[in-house]
Amino acid sequence: MKLPIIAHLTKYYPPARGGIESHLETLCNRINKDKFKLKVICVNHRNDKMQSVEYKAFCATKRYDEFTSKLHVYRMGRLFNFSRFDFVPEFWSYNSMRALLKDTNLIHLHCPNPSITIPLSSYHNKIHVPIIITHHSDIIKQKALKPIVNYFDEKLYAVAKKVVVSNIEIARSSVFLKKYLAKVVEIPFGIELFDRVSEIPNQNDVIVKKIIESSIIWLMVGRHVYYKGHLLAIDALPSLPGLLVIVGSGPLTEELQKKAVSLKIQNRIVWIKDVSPSMLTWLYSKATALLFPSTHKSESFGIVQIEAMAQGCPVINTNIPGSGVPYVSLDDISGITIEPTNIQALTDACIRISLDLELRQKYAIGAKKRAQQMFSATLMAQRYEQLYSSLL
Repeated sequence: MKLPIIAHLTKYYPPARGGIESHLETLCNRINKDKFKLKVICVNHRNDKMQSVEYKAFCATKRYDEFTSKLHVYRMGRLFNFSRFDFVPEFWSYNSMRALLKDTNLIHLHCPNPSITIPLSSYHNKIHVPIIITHHSDIIKQKALKPIVNYFDEKLYAVAKKVVVSNIEIARSSVFLKKYLAKVVEIPFGIELFDRVSEIPNQNDVIVKKIIESSIIWLMVGRHVYYKGHLLAIDALPSLPGLLVIVGSGPLTEELQKKAVSLKIQNRIVWIKDVSPSMLTWLYSKATALLFPSTHKSESFGIVQIEAMAQGCPVINTNIPGSGVPYVSLDDISGITIEPTNIQALTDACIRISLDLELRQKYAIGAKKRAQQMFSATLMAQRYEQLYSSLL
């Protein structure tokens, strides 16, 4: 029997870093390949030297396709990137997209993603297969572009059969989603960390030695972008014991490093641009807590919270209105939830966890239990499979 083909339309795909990218990779890995065939259509974020150029405005990339027996990934070349908008000529061509979507039975869009939704909205009426949309977050920062993007997105949300959110609070608090609430389905994100073995690091490595020698480790994992709250953690560090380990990179890296120098704490911060999954697991296992002080609703969920919780790492997160962040790690169950942008509250929470070993152990146990019970990758994939089947 011919298997139905699901086409995921997204901005980037791993090895690109980010919450949407991580979620989609997990979903593609876990979907039952005896039931569905999968393809991913995205922007190629790497240049000819396979270096990431996603944040470089006028850096063009070429098309690069990858085919395995389980997944086809079409990485489309871009001409340029402006204000995080990738201009991809093939997305603007109906004939090109028709060829890419040949034999597709269902389109699964991951939004926000104006690089593809704006051109797609101009010919969506020619596409005669069901569309579902996973709404990862509203557009928050790009206020000038927001009305334009929403105008085009509305055309796609209007025809979508279902709109998936990771937490129902995202839909209830979203002005944009209000008119589509009847279509909304809640499917929490899931991860596949539970069987991962920590990598035994090279103890002669300078960075590893520094981490091992520190009894208190504050860990941050994620892109260096405005809503992640890195500046808050750096501002709090002079009042805290221990070492701050920052994993990731992004457009704000230089600004963050300059801030550390200005506070004369650069020797108390370890910067790690990239780590292997097993090395990241080791970092979670060593951390006193994961700091997740996100500041805006652009942070709609926070998959790294689940990754940390799965390893028994307490989480200090923020109570962002209309976001799923405080739903992932619960206050006084798996960590501490504070109000956004409150440096003193962040400092106090860190000190509480660092001084009270019994409290830290309570949160570690609660974190692991919640991750295993609520955020299984298998359960997430099964829910999507049921949704796909109901629309085919």
